[in-house]
Amino acid sequence: MLGRKVLGPGQTVTVNFDDGTCYCSFDLKAVFSDDTSTIRRSFNVCSETAWRIHE
Repeated sequence: MLGRKVLGPGQTVTVNFDDGTCYCSFDLKAVFSDDTSTIRRSFNVCSETAWRIHE
């Protein structure tokens, strides 16, 4: 969703997943500056309001 945009330490982004389908489960992926990544599978955007990542 962010494309080539980068979030620095302490920055946040708000994403609206509501596309009218009422679908709630998404896989989320964050890639860090050292090319490591973390994936959160089946993240329920209908019941969870935030995904916080700490290096």
